[in-house]
Amino acid sequence: MGGIVMIPETVADGQWLGRDSDRIRFQVALQAEQRRLRDLETGQRTKGVVVSDEDPVLFAAKLFAGILEESSLWLRPPLPAKAESLAFDKIFNHARKLPMSSLFVATGGTSGGLRFARHSLSTVKAAVDALSVKMGDPSLRSWCCLPLRHVAGLMQVFRAVFTGGDLVFGEYRDLLDDDFPASLIEDRLLSLVPTQLARLLKSSTAIDRLRRSRAIFVGGGALSPELAARSRALQLPLAPTYGTTETAGMVTLLSPSLFLDGGKGVGSTLPGNEIAFGDTETLRIRSSSLCLGYQDFDFSEGSWFETEDLGHWDEDGSFHLDGRRDRLVMTGGLKVDPQALERIICETGLADECFVTGVSDLEWGERLVAFCSPASADVNLIEAALSERLEGFQRPKNIYALDSLPLDEMGKPNASAMAEAMDLPVD
Repeated sequence: MGGIVMIPETVADGQWLGRDSDRIRFQVALQAEQRRLRDLETGQRTKGVVVSDEDPVLFAAKLFAGILEESSLWLRPPLPAKAESLAFDKIFNHARKLPMSSLFVATGGTSGGLRFARHSLSTVKAAVDALSVKMGDPSLRSWCCLPLRHVAGLMQVFRAVFTGGDLVFGEYRDLLDDDFPASLIEDRLLSLVPTQLARLLKSSTAIDRLRRSRAIFVGGGALSPELAARSRALQLPLAPTYGTTETAGMVTLLSPSLFLDGGKGVGSTLPGNEIAFGDTETLRIRSSSLCLGYQDFDFSEGSWFETEDLGHWDEDGSFHLDGRRDRLVMTGGLKVDPQALERIICETGLADECFVTGVSDLEWGERLVAFCSPASADVNLIEAALSERLEGFQRPKNIYALDSLPLDEMGKPNASAMAEAMDLPVD
C-alpha cells in the first residue's frame, strides 16, 4: 500500500490457495467485490471498506479486492458484541481522513480499549520477509485455523501471497477428526494459542497430525513449562513466539530445532526487530514491520513502540515473557500476577486449565477469581493446596469449576463469558 510495495499480480488467480475449490470461490468473489467497489461513490470509498466475513475465502476475496482497488480496509468481527459494535461504529464514523489503501487491524492497544493499528503493504511485507529469513524458507506454506481479522490469521495469507507459498483453511478441532486428511497439514506451518495446543494434546489422533507439520507457532500467551515439556517429549516441532498486532505479528521466535533441544522462552528477535526495556521495565519494540500508527494518531518514523509486556533474557539469548503489567490485579493494596497464579494452580495437578482475573470488590478494590476445568475439579483441594504455597492476598477469593473454559474466536480464555456465567461484574 502507499505505492511502496505492490501486491503480486498472481494474487487474483488464487494460486496461493491450496484447495482447488477455494481457488474457484475466491476468483468469483474477488471479481464480484471489485465490481461492487468500482460502483461506489468516491465519498463512500474514501472512508474505507469494512471486511467482516466469517468465511475465510470470502474474507480474503474482499481483502484483496480492496487492496487492488486502492481502498482502505477495516477488519471487523462478523458478529460483534453490542458494546464492541457501538465502539467500532464510533471509531469508523469519526475516523480522520487518511491515505487510501490503509489496512486497519483491531487491537486492544496499550490502553486496553478497542483501537485499530494502521498497517500498509510495506509493513506486512517486512514482517513476511523477516519470518522467511528466520525460518530459512523462501516459500511459506501454512494451514490456517485462526480468524483472518486478527493479525495471527491475516499474516498467514500474506505469507502465502508474498512468498509464492500456499494456504489451506481449517478449524483447529479438525485435527481431532479421524477423517481429517493428514496430507493437508503435512510439512506446513501452523499457528496455535496455548489453550488450543493443550486441548489437542489430549488426543493421540491430533498429536500424530501435529507431528507432521513443519512448525507449530505458539503465541498469544505464555507457554507453560508443563505444556512445553509435554510437547517436547512428544517430539512436536513447536516454535514459541512473541509478537503484537502493531508489529504485524512476530518479533521473536524460538526455532523448532532449538525447542526440541531443550531451548526455553520465545527465542531471539527476527531480522529488522529490536527489543529493549523502558523506564517502567516494560518491553519496547522497534521494528521494520511496525504499523504507521492507530486510526487516531501516527507514529514517528523509526520510533519505539511501548508495550505493557514484561520479560527478561536468559543466558542463552532467548527472551522470556513474564506477563503483562495491565493484567496485574491490585487487591488490598498489593499486586498479584494472575498468570503466575494460573501456573501454580495447574502445577497442583488438580485442574487441567485455569484462568485468573480480578473483579471489582468494595472491600478489596479487586478480588481474585479463578476459573478451573474440568467441572469435577475439587475446589476444596485446590484451596488447601494453595494455602500451603501462597499468602492469603495471593490466593483467589473464589474458585469456580467449569466443564471447560469458554474461548474467544482466537482460542484464548473468554473472561467476559466466564464472569457473566457466574453473575460476576464485567469490566
